[in-house]
Amino acid sequence: MTGSADDFGRLITAMVTPFDEDEALDYQQAGRLAQRLVKNGTDSIVVSGTTGESPTLSTEEKIRLFRTVRDAVAGQAKVIGGTTNYNTRESIELTEEAAAYVDGYLLVVPYYNNPPQEGLYRHFRAIAESTDQPCILYNVPTRTVRNMEADTVVRLSEVPNIVGVKEASGDYEQIASIISGTPGDFRVWSGNDQDTFGIMCLGGFGVVSVASHVTGRLIKQMIEATASGDTAEGARLHHHLLPLAKALFPPVSPVASPSSIKSALNLSGFNVGGLRLPLIELPAETQASLRALLDDYALDEDRMEMREFLRKYSEQWPSQFRGPKVPPLIAFMGEHGITRLTAEEQDWFLGADGEFANPLANGPIKEGNIKELEQLGPGNDRSSQLGCVFDNQNPYFNSLRPAQNTQSG
Repeated sequence: MTGSADDFGRLITAMVTPFDEDEALDYQQAGRLAQRLVKNGTDSIVVSGTTGESPTLSTEEKIRLFRTVRDAVAGQAKVIGGTTNYNTRESIELTEEAAAYVDGYLLVVPYYNNPPQEGLYRHFRAIAESTDQPCILYNVPTRTVRNMEADTVVRLSEVPNIVGVKEASGDYEQIASIISGTPGDFRVWSGNDQDTFGIMCLGGFGVVSVASHVTGRLIKQMIEATASGDTAEGARLHHHLLPLAKALFPPVSPVASPSSIKSALNLSGFNVGGLRLPLIELPAETQASLRALLDDYALDEDRMEMREFLRKYSEQWPSQFRGPKVPPLIAFMGEHGITRLTAEEQDWFLGADGEFANPLANGPIKEGNIKELEQLGPGNDRSSQLGCVFDNQNPYFNSLRPAQNTQSG
């Protein structure tokens, strides 16, 4: 076997699949997202899992996506391919085809055909024996109907390259039985963000997270505190993160995952597009409550860097001179895939008198104009021609007001 369970780390993110406005897979943005996740604490990335809308992806799209993410995070994180479904032969074929682009596999319990426990055992063993790379089982009975029982997991842990399980049953008694009944190097990752702390206290290893798309650093802090024995700090962070976990996976939801996390990413300014049918977007009222909740959390590293950028400019430049310093902000936002400022970030940039330098009122500033813009002050006619308006009366500025914001900038 090549690699072990520990190589995947404690924080694994089940990555969403970005689409463009035509619902085509946006491979460039997928690469950026993968890099963003690693930057914010992710150790390994699950590609083409449930959160990645795998049932709507073609085999060709999956293979190219594996390759894209592998190239984006090479040497920084492991890539785990979601290569299985309810057909054992098809699962083996995709597993073999993906071998060149992934470091391991996530094997989900077959859905729809509802096999018995012996069928699950034979299915997973056959797939694992088709590769020498490590495999992680995935039990999620709310989606597959069939629960993979602890005894079945214990049996499968004897297969050399089945190294762990993503447990999303929420059954703590079952999870405890798995932890106590499997070898010491077999790992159990929580499959639900709200269960991570509890499972780790039982002896679990970490989480395959969805919330880590937006709060990866906080989740990593909670995991590290709990793993080091500081359960008080782990519990504090768990309680802090719990409202977001519940909001992303409500017990009664008008839509299915990954609608909530895609909305959260889009609301935070990192565009991942919409969803492919039969999944649909969050209702407007749910998006509004999610936006309010997101503002309560410390943002991940790229946002923290931009906030530091804004703080420095607000300290060094009075608001009436802040306009000429907009081009570096545009470059920063473009580099990090950020499409809008949060209400707090807007406040830092506005200044006490409410003046605002609008970088995109008449379209993006061309690189060749940046030097000239540096020499311009507020209200200069030439600045308006170059696409930078230094007042608060234009439509773009008004659209960024917290109470009126209905679109990304």
